[in-house]
Amino acid sequence: MKSALHELAPTARIFAAEGGLPFEGIEALLSHALEVGQQRQWQEQDVHNHALSHDHEHQHGETHESIHTCSFILDKPVERAHFEQFLHGLPKTVYRAKGFVTFVGNAETFVFQYLPGYVFIQSFPLRNRSLLQGVFIGQNLDKEWIAMQLWACQQTEMVQ
Repeated sequence: MKSALHELAPTARIFAAEGGLPFEGIEALLSHALEVGQQRQWQEQDVHNHALSHDHEHQHGETHESIHTCSFILDKPVERAHFEQFLHGLPKTVYRAKGFVTFVGNAETFVFQYLPGYVFIQSFPLRNRSLLQGVFIGQNLDKEWIAMQLWACQQTEMVQ
């Protein structure tokens, strides 16, 4: 398999995965992806600001249902049972969720993944705390509802 991959992409690094997770190098890969995403966001803002500042007509495409993503910083520990309940209760319009989180009373970091009907949470040796985030992918996401649910998961004094 590695030889076939090497033939297809001779300069690509290959990361071995355990349970679908490439433990070696994942932080560098994710940090790079975040940096590229931030650069792209800044470039889009520059283009948007340029168009508006020069009084050009600025049209967006037709309004229609589409796939969106939203991400949330999860740098505060969440209550695990509440968080798992939140993931299991995500609306059907959320197709995928993934990220890194810490739980109240536990010093470890965890990776989480969600697909409808499937929640996976596993300990993950994350060193870069700026990667403690959750990404949600779906159709017509209710970002405010997701944010409120995540906020509630961080309110440990509310958990009895």
